[in-house]
Amino acid sequence: MCGWCYGFSPVITKIAQVFENDFNFVAVSGGMITGDSIRNIGEMADFILKAYPRVETTSGIQFGEAYLNLVKKGEFTVNSVKPAIAMSVFKSFFPFRSVEFAADIQKAHMFNGRDLNSREVYLEVIKKYDIDENEFIERVNHLKFREQTQQEFEEVKRIGINGFPAVVLQHDTNLYMVCNGYTSYDEVAKRLLVAEDNLK
Repeated sequence: MCGWCYGFSPVITKIAQVFENDFNFVAVSGGMITGDSIRNIGEMADFILKAYPRVETTSGIQFGEAYLNLVKKGEFTVNSVKPAIAMSVFKSFFPFRSVEFAADIQKAHMFNGRDLNSREVYLEVIKKYDIDENEFIERVNHLKFREQTQQEFEEVKRIGINGFPAVVLQHDTNLYMVCNGYTSYDEVAKRLLVAEDNLK
């Protein structure tokens, strides 16, 4: 649900491809908009419409007219829970393709203007991964994945991440902050190379 995360998606997608033999990349849901933060997008429209051009200029990504119209109409509930549950379920099939899946659902929402509260969005996205629709839906409705999603939200808070996007490197039980906030591909790649050398 984070505009800067959408802007960062080409960066982290490329990083995951280039460094796939060096690191396992897993997208973790931060739970930016949950509980009392869940609201109608109309309440955030002024902020989003002022902020998105900066994301485009910085990252080079484009927000779609369909998404901007969705924001202007204010007919959408902003809620991180449903896409995060879908992410948890996806990881039960393909844990190390979750960066790619995250980019797919971000594009569905922020370019194509799709409502991420709708099950149909995820059923469309999973077609490229050859995931059985009925199995996916069954897992989405399973308490296990709802609890797993909540645990992810809590873990993100526990390790002190309060801004998105963020990239964290885990080595054994140790965690290293690679970046917090939008960061260019070259800078993320440089930091990962340094970390890799230091951990050898």
